[in-house]
Amino acid sequence: MTTESETSRLFSSEQWDRILGHLGFGNPDAPLWFIGMEEGLGSRPPEVALRNILALQERLDADGLRFSFFEDSWFPAKSKIATQTWKIMAKYARMLLHRAPDWQDSSSADSYIRDSLGRPDGETLLLELLPLPAPHMADWPDAYTERFQNREDYGQFMRSKRIEILRDLVEKYRPTIVMCYGRSYWQYYRQIFALEGAPEDTVGQRTKAIVTQGEGTIVALTPFFGYRYFPQMAIGEVGAKILARQASAIGA
Repeated sequence: MTTESETSRLFSSEQWDRILGHLGFGNPDAPLWFIGMEEGLGSRPPEVALRNILALQERLDADGLRFSFFEDSWFPAKSKIATQTWKIMAKYARMLLHRAPDWQDSSSADSYIRDSLGRPDGETLLLELLPLPAPHMADWPDAYTERFQNREDYGQFMRSKRIEILRDLVEKYRPTIVMCYGRSYWQYYRQIFALEGAPEDTVGQRTKAIVTQGEGTIVALTPFFGYRYFPQMAIGEVGAKILARQASAIGA
């Protein structure tokens, strides 16, 4: 039941709970997971981005957690994909899961995004540490003040809650590989996994990344998935280190 005080708001308390409970896109049983800081807002007004979340198709897992998925209608046939983050994800899926020798090929990455990335029965899961789309880490849109007065309050409340949820997800589904991107959030990604005392491989000099392992899952901590921060050569170096860890585990 909607109260009188809620009629002047953009979203009801129930709608806010659904928005904040949105975890990501894809299949939780997938072998390859990606965890980012938060979804980018792009040119969308914040309230439109939130209504888009409410309109997503969802599947519930056995514990009632909600997962959305990419839909074929979002990607017209032979369309070029502009989002660098998705392209890097597609390249990693083709490299790590399919051992594709042409994993760097941009058109093949586009095809993977259109056909496979983030699908409900697919081989990838795309998650965010924080649920609200944001234009910039320093910005706090007016629409969001309905639920949190500022970004600091939001971060303090949501980070610990989401870290706990993601930790439970990893323990429940045991993905083979999890790639966590965005260096400024490495300290929070580490809290998701049992990494204390685990050996770490540092990859690259200028573009630093870390590959380690926790409870049977290979974990990669990388820069943000954009070519300015994470160029093609570094993408390949991290992928090669992950494959080497997999081969070592199989041979052990």
